[in-house]
Amino acid sequence: MQAFFRKSFFIIMGLLGLLPQHSHGQMGLNMHWQRDSLRALLNAQPIDTNRVLRLIQLGQLYEGSQPDSAKALYQRAGRLSERLHYPLGVAKYIANYTSVLNVEGRFAESAQLNQRAVALSRRYHLRRYLAVSLGNLSNVYLRQENYPLAIATMLQARPLLEALHDQSSLSLLYNSLSVCYDNLHQNAQALRCGRQALALGETMHDDYLVTLACIQLGNTYKATGHLRESLAAYQRGYVLARKLRVVEAQKSIVFNLADLYVQLEDPARARPLYQQAVQLADSIHDVEGQAEARKGMALSYYLAQQYGQAEQYARQGLNLASRHGIKKVQRDCYDVLADVAVAQGRLVAGQRLRRQADALAETLLGAAVQKSAQEVETRYRVQQQRAALAQQRRTLLLRQHQVAQQRGWLLAAGVGVGLLGLLLLSTYRYYRQRHKLDAQRLQTLRAEAEAQRLKALLDGQAQERQRISQEMHDDLGAGLTAILYLSHALQGPPAQALSAAARISQAASQLVGKMNEVIWTLNDAHDTLESLVLYLRTNTAELLDDAGLEYHFDIEEPVPGLRVAKEVRRNVYLVVREAVHNAIKHAACRRVAIQIHFRGGLHVCVHDDGQGLPAEAAAPANCRLGNGLTNMHARMSQLAGQLSLESGPAGTRVRLWSPLPA
Repeated sequence: MQAFFRKSFFIIMGLLGLLPQHSHGQMGLNMHWQRDSLRALLNAQPIDTNRVLRLIQLGQLYEGSQPDSAKALYQRAGRLSERLHYPLGVAKYIANYTSVLNVEGRFAESAQLNQRAVALSRRYHLRRYLAVSLGNLSNVYLRQENYPLAIATMLQARPLLEALHDQSSLSLLYNSLSVCYDNLHQNAQALRCGRQALALGETMHDDYLVTLACIQLGNTYKATGHLRESLAAYQRGYVLARKLRVVEAQKSIVFNLADLYVQLEDPARARPLYQQAVQLADSIHDVEGQAEARKGMALSYYLAQQYGQAEQYARQGLNLASRHGIKKVQRDCYDVLADVAVAQGRLVAGQRLRRQADALAETLLGAAVQKSAQEVETRYRVQQQRAALAQQRRTLLLRQHQVAQQRGWLLAAGVGVGLLGLLLLSTYRYYRQRHKLDAQRLQTLRAEAEAQRLKALLDGQAQERQRISQEMHDDLGAGLTAILYLSHALQGPPAQALSAAARISQAASQLVGKMNEVIWTLNDAHDTLESLVLYLRTNTAELLDDAGLEYHFDIEEPVPGLRVAKEVRRNVYLVVREAVHNAIKHAACRRVAIQIHFRGGLHVCVHDDGQGLPAEAAAPANCRLGNGLTNMHARMSQLAGQLSLESGPAGTRVRLWSPLPA
């Protein structure tokens, strides 16, 4: 089981001082008195900017227990700020209102409002609230699992907070960076940022900041296998969270402790903790916490071999995660359901659920995130190279100026008998300096060439993204459009709706297959000849199994340990798949044999025992089979390879050859 131990990203809900006041444990027995006092002040307050601030303060008192009332008060503050042309009031309204939206899982709406707050703060030079808005926006990006963009946004906020000497907000910012690096499996950076957050919280003697840092450090230690350090951090954080009465923190620690016991294979101790996490998440209407806690319950029941309860809780968690787009929890729930199906002997269902989990895993941590990280690193290297070039040019000018001064001084100071000696010394120094300058110019030229190479690499990556975008549009656009139109038929008569549902299921399965093909093509981990052969064998066998045909593979052993370009893998796979598809659809055969060997290149032969093809069937103008053969020839031409077809009463042979790297 690919169990995922939850990252407590709730910590940035209070980023930059925006957490409602009661979340820090300041909510006491006089809460009703505070509300009544604020309402009395509000009724007596004139319609001015102070009234805006009272509305926001009153909303903060309602936020923990009555979020709908808090939102209504925040919206009143926003409308009044608009009437008064009070930009700071608008920024404060957005900051507090979006904190409630985040708890409700309405991330798209929250991101749009925070982007408006960033633009507003820049326009009116609101330095503090520019940092606040950037921090809140990075919170939304983190919840949407866009970790590179979240990191980039946080790094924009950091210099603003340093200039404001806001140590509390810097502690929260470092905690958020640790969460992002943790999710990208960059453990060293996650640990460094978590320790910085803890040090700032301890310096300020702020128990709330220390609580958050302990939770995140516990997560990082757990991810790296340091379970003793993880348990100590969680226990310290839980004591402080109970002291501060912060329900969100208590929920996160309880959940992570349960995960820790699962990792220690002790489901009996984990289950009551998961149940407590469910109750805490339900009490604060935290949809992500609700989904995560139910996934944890499912995992504990699975480990205890209580498969019925495990499937029930996994389905509940999957439904919640799907409604709110929480991909990590979806992936984990699919993993639990797949394990349950296998344990119950439902192997086909287990395989299907595992493919869905793997597809989500590729989406979360696959080629797109890695490529984004590589592009950021490449841009950084280009900037560093350009800075080095500028420094070298400045050094050259300075040294040239120094050489000119030395020459003038030597020519002016030489008198009498010592003139010749001074002239010889000056000449010697001049040529020696000239040699150094030539060497530095050569180094500069090499650096410029390296910068050009890096630029070409970025341009090539841009072209690769364009090609991927075109493939996604061509391969998946038509299928999605078909599903859209078929969905209208679901409202028709029952017979028509059943037919449309079957066709929608078939189209969706085809789209999943095409997506897996695209992911496999892009994944650099599969750029070997052995991976290509394994992928050909697995997928063609699945096609032939579904068609009910006998088949046989004859593959030369051993497979050479060669790296194969993406274009070769993709085109060879598509040609072989088309040949097998033609045998299934047109040959009326009972058996298909596939031979693969590597002498003088990659040779693949697809042979069926069918009735053969009529002469006119291979003509592109006559049938779809002709179009397929044309596409097959075109793909092999792109690889400088060859394709041949032999058809007769004994069946049809399709042979392809592609050169391989030496």
